[in-house]
Amino acid sequence: GGDFSLPGAAVQEMHADMGSRHNIERFFAYHDPEHPGRGFCDLPTPVVKVYFAMVDFDDATGPPLFVPGSHRRYAREDVPEDDPPESVKAFCPRGSAILMDMRVWHHGTEN
Repeated sequence: GGDFSLPGAAVQEMHADMGSRHNIERFFAYHDPEHPGRGFCDLPTPVVKVYFAMVDFDDATGPPLFVPGSHRRYAREDVPEDDPPESVKAFCPRGSAILMDMRVWHHGTEN
């Protein structure tokens, strides 16, 4: 699979690729006998996604927008509707790779 954005695409809603934090335990069974209160989303990085930029990510092509540190907030806070002030666009040249913890709040920007 993969993500792509065609010319003229509108901005996406903020989301985390792990889905709703309220349903996560139904999809990912995890048991740590040494830490019984630890859940799947408490792991350092349970799932990673890689973006491969096929074009330059600039204002014209609509780079993804990320909320740094939101992977640490995922288990206790709902995804916000509006972009938090610490949000950043991932500008990069084509051929780059962006590694992302799938709990990170993010969205595609318009192009």
